[in-house]
Amino acid sequence: MKTISEIIRQDLERVKADTSIFPQELHRETLDWIVGEEDIDMITRLQAGTEITKRDSGIQILCIFPTKDDEDQTGFTYTTGADRVGCPEFLTFYPSPKTTGWVFNQLYQLMLDNKLELPTDPEVPIMIDDVLNDLQLALVLLTDEQRIEAYDKYTCQVTTVDVPIIHVVMPLPNGEWRSDFIPPGFLPSGSAGASLFN
Repeated sequence: MKTISEIIRQDLERVKADTSIFPQELHRETLDWIVGEEDIDMITRLQAGTEITKRDSGIQILCIFPTKDDEDQTGFTYTTGADRVGCPEFLTFYPSPKTTGWVFNQLYQLMLDNKLELPTDPEVPIMIDDVLNDLQLALVLLTDEQRIEAYDKYTCQVTTVDVPIIHVVMPLPNGEWRSDFIPPGFLPSGSAGASLFN
């Protein structure tokens, strides 16, 4: 490894003493150094890069989609960083990362501007009309059980399991609401599911 600055050295000593501060409490210089240091493992470099994006943009949008070898896996997209400004995070299983990224950025800005009604009951979706090319989308609050499962399987880079997660359900471009790409445990249930998929 190359010679490092005193700030980086101090940050690394702090992380050795308390790993819970990584990466949120590190200086930007340290994060930049970690990202560029090839001797550091890929996961640590990814976490440092995610922290940089959160600081620069407010949120990080992570799109995880299977390769051809993993076609039985579920693709998903979620945000991290919104909780730092008191907002919930978003999760969707919609199969288009480009569309999802654009929608998540729009929703995040609406939240910051206090122009987005957020669901408070998992049974009652909030329908949004003006984000997705004149197509409605639905915001569904995950139940406690779903949120814990999401943290375990999908939203692992969200700060803690206690952060509220909003499932963003979007129709196909033709307006058709389809549930086949949503894992069974995350299908909106009760009145929420009935209003979207029946």
